[in-house]
Amino acid sequence: MKLNYKFFLATLVVLTLLPISSINAQQTSLVQGLPQIYVTDLSIPQRQMKAGDEVKGTFTLFNNSQTNAPDVFYLAALVGDFKDNVPTVVYGKRDIGKTFLAAGEKKNISFTYQLPKTIAGNELGIRVQSVFAGLYMGWRDAKIIVVGTPAIAKIIDAKLIIAGKEFVPETGPVVPKSKGIEYRIKFSNPTTEVITFLPRVKIFNRMSTGELLQKFSGESVTITAKGTSQTIINLPTFDYKSLVYAVELEFIDAAGEVRAPSVTGRYMILGDMATIQSVAIDKDTLAKGETVNVTVFYQPPPFDQFSPTSDRPRVGEADVAVTLYDENNALIGAATKKINLDLDETSAVLPLMVTTKAHAIGVTAVISKNGTELSTYSTKLTPSAETGAKDDVGGLSATSIVVVIAIVILILGAFLLKLIKKNRNSPPNSPPSATTSNGISNLAIALLVGATLAVSWGLSPEVAQAWCTFTGGTLTGCSNIYHREPDVFVNNPINGSHFAPGNNFNLEVRQIYNYCLNVGLNGVTTWTITLNGVTKNYESQTGFGGNVINMTYSFPLVTPSTPGTYRIDIKVDNYFYGDHHWTKGYIEIVVDESSPDAPVLDDPTEGPGGGDGGDGCLSDIKLNWSSSIGALKYEVYRDGTIIAEIFSPNTTYTDSFATAGLHNYYIVAVADSQRSSNSNTVSATKCSTPPSVSLVADPNPATANKDIVTWTATPSGGSCGLSGFSFRFNGDDNIDEENGSSGILTHKYYDPGSYSMQVKASKNGCETVYTISTVEVNPNNLTNITCEPSPKTVMVNQEVTWTAIPNPDGDYIYTWSGDDGLSGGGKSIVKNYLSPGVYRAEVDVDDIGNSHCESTVNVKIDPRFQEF
Repeated sequence: MKLNYKFFLATLVVLTLLPISSINAQQTSLVQGLPQIYVTDLSIPQRQMKAGDEVKGTFTLFNNSQTNAPDVFYLAALVGDFKDNVPTVVYGKRDIGKTFLAAGEKKNISFTYQLPKTIAGNELGIRVQSVFAGLYMGWRDAKIIVVGTPAIAKIIDAKLIIAGKEFVPETGPVVPKSKGIEYRIKFSNPTTEVITFLPRVKIFNRMSTGELLQKFSGESVTITAKGTSQTIINLPTFDYKSLVYAVELEFIDAAGEVRAPSVTGRYMILGDMATIQSVAIDKDTLAKGETVNVTVFYQPPPFDQFSPTSDRPRVGEADVAVTLYDENNALIGAATKKINLDLDETSAVLPLMVTTKAHAIGVTAVISKNGTELSTYSTKLTPSAETGAKDDVGGLSATSIVVVIAIVILILGAFLLKLIKKNRNSPPNSPPSATTSNGISNLAIALLVGATLAVSWGLSPEVAQAWCTFTGGTLTGCSNIYHREPDVFVNNPINGSHFAPGNNFNLEVRQIYNYCLNVGLNGVTTWTITLNGVTKNYESQTGFGGNVINMTYSFPLVTPSTPGTYRIDIKVDNYFYGDHHWTKGYIEIVVDESSPDAPVLDDPTEGPGGGDGGDGCLSDIKLNWSSSIGALKYEVYRDGTIIAEIFSPNTTYTDSFATAGLHNYYIVAVADSQRSSNSNTVSATKCSTPPSVSLVADPNPATANKDIVTWTATPSGGSCGLSGFSFRFNGDDNIDEENGSSGILTHKYYDPGSYSMQVKASKNGCETVYTISTVEVNPNNLTNITCEPSPKTVMVNQEVTWTAIPNPDGDYIYTWSGDDGLSGGGKSIVKNYLSPGVYRAEVDVDDIGNSHCESTVNVKIDPRFQEF
């Protein structure tokens, strides 16, 4: 019983120490748990297309958290110039929808994206990005090949200009009060055509996914062929309202096409400024009704770095307010005072009377102007029962140490008193009992263990989640220096993803860094990645004035060959200002035992759109392969680049976009996150494209008046020469004629209208080309027409010749009519009249305007005698 009693005392000590010491170890994360939205399974079946085509694809949004996400936005962007699997250029982005995602929900989404007609190349891709609460979340990239001729300018320099000084756009420079800010962009035109566009500017609150504050267009920019140009855009300062502003610029022509990559930037406006440096109170404890002096030490606005006279911005009068609190955070007094921030004063004394006694004092001081806070400083005390976030991360308080010492002394004192009393009752010179000795030892050991547990509990720090996060996996620690640790977002693979053994994949991560401006020093970011005992280091350097606020990386890795669960340990270390600021954590992946069998690829054949290539080449290359059990889709690779995704059960693909020459193909079967090894590789030769030829076929005259039109076909360009071609004319008005080698055709059009003509030019060893032209045939309009009889006065039964005289003359069709049954066709007609009188004649020219004529002839018995 004595031994149990002693252990009971030791246990009591432990139980007493634990809650006391743990008070200081409590800590609440300042980072609220946002839903983590990922983009997975991005699929674009047709990976090669023409400029201006529509991209069609699907993807999955995954809410990998325990929190509902009511408004998840998702956007698609055309990106390019990949470096280490990360795009460095954005050509244009479009919001494509929003949705609700419940906790843990996966939602499949189909989307389309209209490609610009001006952008082409092999290093392009489609990025699908999720956005929640104004923050970029997960993303996926899919590379595509766009066939066409690029017609886009390049950006050779982009700078923010403040009072003549240049800044990198993403560094977020400060715009002092009364100063302006410009965005200067310099362009080059690598094409042979003139490029003209308008800069479209959008200004957002804090980030490009936040509130849109303003949008406008800059002045038109024209860049001559192979030339350069620049534009300067004045950015708004919003009456110097203090905020971080983000700017986004797109360069769009009159047809709505992208003509240069988009650029972004950000800038800060501080407006009226003041900084409270400290607050002093002339008394430690206060009695009710006692007066205390509170001194607020502050710093006026800093000197204007852009002013040649080093003037500071003018703020004028402001209000300083202080409030006092007792040890229970109860308000015990308040005071206000006017200060002038334009003067050289740096402190203000505010006397106030407290309403109750206080053994400890906390104070809050605020400088404000017109109701807007410029600076706040607080030493407000936090009661021990409060569970809010604290600056310390553990450790025994002085109270805990005193309590520990007091309890230990009391127990040891009680034990010694008991031992002394027992010794007094023992016979003289008798040794202490073994029980007493063992009891002392057991109690000492128990006390030592209890004290050790209590101290270790009190000293063990908790990671400060407020300043370093590891999203997408498990955080294991951070440097906790100056609150500048990077936040890490693991985008791919998602924690717990399954892979096949020996699978190649990319670890995609994003680093967000607080207080990111790199001033005066070069900054180095080092990533340390460990998988299955193999460690790789990746390093990037940011020069003076650079910025690492949001950097995306893609690291190539290979899964282990043995099935099992593996950790990928990740550490990111930013070396800035001579200090290391790091965050580390890990994700887990699962390597499965099996994966789909590799398909077997047959020899290529001629596709349905091809012809007789000859010489062992193929005009269209058709691929066929065997199916793999469990495969959901197949990826088609040409020369190591994916060009298509074919969904099971289809096992065929025709490549019509390959360039002339030899190409190698292989297939990969995909089942969820498992991938087969590469199929066998087959080769095929794409037929060479014949030399190009240009062809024009011009009508002469281009506008005809129901006349003969001469069509002349003229080939030019290329290496085929100008002779030896055969021509075929096929057009409206029933024209279909082989023309041999002359390239000339004449044709008369009788009816007015628009007539088209297609001309084909062919020559052995050269490209067969076609061209289409049109001719307009208008109705003929005469200037005038006369129709006089000859003679004008005749005898009865004498011949009269009626003649139409059109102006201009031409080969027309005439219709005559008149008295005494006059009728006929032709330019002239003859008529005999058998009775005296005046006879009328009319003539019309068919299908000709302004072509009607009327006249009369006088028929007499004897024209020599005057009639009465």
